[in-house]
Amino acid sequence: CHTRGRDKTGKYAYPVAYQDHKGYGNIRLYFNEATPGKDSEYFWPSGESRYSNQQYLDWKQSEHAKVGVVCNTCHNVHKSKTTLVSTGAGGPALLDSIISKTRLFEDRLCKSCHTTVQYRSAHRIHTFGSCIRCHMPKVARIGEAGDAHSHTFRFMFPQDSIKMGGVEKQPNACNACHHHKDASPETLAAFLEAAKNADMPKPFTVHQRPKEFQK
Repeated sequence: CHTRGRDKTGKYAYPVAYQDHKGYGNIRLYFNEATPGKDSEYFWPSGESRYSNQQYLDWKQSEHAKVGVVCNTCHNVHKSKTTLVSTGAGGPALLDSIISKTRLFEDRLCKSCHTTVQYRSAHRIHTFGSCIRCHMPKVARIGEAGDAHSHTFRFMFPQDSIKMGGVEKQPNACNACHHHKDASPETLAAFLEAAKNADMPKPFTVHQRPKEFQK
């Protein structure tokens, strides 16, 4: 469901003669999965998928895959909606519910694992930013360009768009956000460099300095 490739003859986009009752390992005998290096028509130069239904191919490239974070760590295939509860302190919930199959809503899901005491929202530059918007930009295509999230969890830099000749040839996380969709990659790259020189966004491990240095 979430991969792409060809049978061993190269004629069909599915594993001819695959017998699922023999286990998933059996699929390797009948199917060659697409890869960024060999099947460039399906991937951006950075390696992220151009099309939806390739989430597994993205995930294989990720740090999550290396440490055993799998599909059902984040997704519940039997759940059709994720409810967003009240923000508390009198603040209303932004949404009553959202059609989603993740176990928690957006950043709450990320922070359920990334719970280090050093975490602070200063890791992001914008108040409207989020883990998802920056590390899972919508760069894949379902019905139209940019309507499906990347699943490599890598930040896609505007500098890469510049190197490849523009956003159309290589998207980036900054331009994928509607706040910056009309900005040039050069402008966004300069903004990131200026932010870096100002120590912002701060590295993940220094969001909260030790108390002895907070004077």
